[in-house]
Amino acid sequence: MGNTPSTGDKYELKLNFDSVDAVSKQLETNGLKDLIVYIGIDYTASNSRASNMSFGGIPLHSIGNQIINPYQQVLTIVGKQLQKLTKEISLFSFGDSISRGTGVCNMNKDGPLSTYDDVINIYNKSTPFITLSGPTNFAPLINKAVENAAEAKGKTLILIICDGHVTETEPTYKAVDAAREQNIEVVCIGVGDGPFGKMSTQLNLPNFHFINFTTLKEQYQEKVEEYLSIAVLQDLVSFKN
Repeated sequence: MGNTPSTGDKYELKLNFDSVDAVSKQLETNGLKDLIVYIGIDYTASNSRASNMSFGGIPLHSIGNQIINPYQQVLTIVGKQLQKLTKEISLFSFGDSISRGTGVCNMNKDGPLSTYDDVINIYNKSTPFITLSGPTNFAPLINKAVENAAEAKGKTLILIICDGHVTETEPTYKAVDAAREQNIEVVCIGVGDGPFGKMSTQLNLPNFHFINFTTLKEQYQEKVEEYLSIAVLQDLVSFKN
């Protein structure tokens, strides 16, 4: 399937399965379970302005009773599908005024989480108190997962939600490559206006998968939940037994 988002970034969604059930059965056949999941949330400054075309000009991290922001949407949809495959979840921020481009901040201070509802609750409570900054660097999060991979009792998935392409390309590329050697899959979901045009070329490695959520919403509307679910789950088929 091909589509061109209004932001001008070209993005082609390729689905290898016809339904969520089909890809779920394949994962069951593969014996995938007990995932160790690292979630990274982008708190770079562009989140305050990268929403004119995709979110009515409202900052992407807006929290309110009448608002469901793109990060909340992605966490809800993806969490619904990953829950039965997941053993534990660690939630991190990056690009904020504390971590900046050199580290990550642990958002689950009391240890690993067991449900994606917990993830969303922590996101909702923490976000209003986080100061946006930059740059966009996935390397610290990925390197943390790589360092812990040897002791992990299960396969490791890194889920990154971001609002634009990587600015610190070289260290991020090296980190994704190191993750590949540890059989770690990295799924990156783009929200907001982007830009995302360089994402696939910047990190052109077999264990890095990019999904443009903004495009899915624009082009597929009522099917966005189904298509995002398939897109994420099919990337997990890549895990080596």
